[in-house]
Amino acid sequence: MNNKRESSLKDGLGWAILLLALVLRWPFPAQEWTHVDERAFVLYPLGFWSGDFNPHFFNYPTLTLYAASALYYIYYLLFSAESLEYFVAYRYFVDPDDLLAIARTVNTLLSTGTVAACMALGGIAPGHYAPACPLCTPGDHGCGVRVFCDAGRALRGASRPGTPAG
Repeated sequence: MNNKRESSLKDGLGWAILLLALVLRWPFPAQEWTHVDERAFVLYPLGFWSGDFNPHFFNYPTLTLYAASALYYIYYLLFSAESLEYFVAYRYFVDPDDLLAIARTVNTLLSTGTVAACMALGGIAPGHYAPACPLCTPGDHGCGVRVFCDAGRALRGASRPGTPAG
């Protein structure tokens, strides 16, 4: 039995799972399919520009909101010719599509990175892709619980080289 531990990203199946995770989250849906919660990733980060860095509601990932605010500011500095007030007011009240595209891109890349991290953890036990498979679903409806259970299962198997996980 081969006890050699290799990362699951070194073979073709690992890269195929990462590609599948990316493709299922990309391309962006049409604007008529925008979820109501997506506006929070525009409104809260733009609200930080007033100087109040408290999101007041913690039902969205705070670090993501702060990162989005920083990316929107960089976007404003590099690509906007209008005043700061106009930039914020237009995207806050009229059309946030460009900022939604930035937020979706970042969230897509971060979620695919999560798949890679779970595969790296699961890759400790050779041949176990269980932690990555549930993350390939396009939605986050209850998948997190299964992922952590599967990752723990793979890690338990990895603590005993040569034995199957579980």
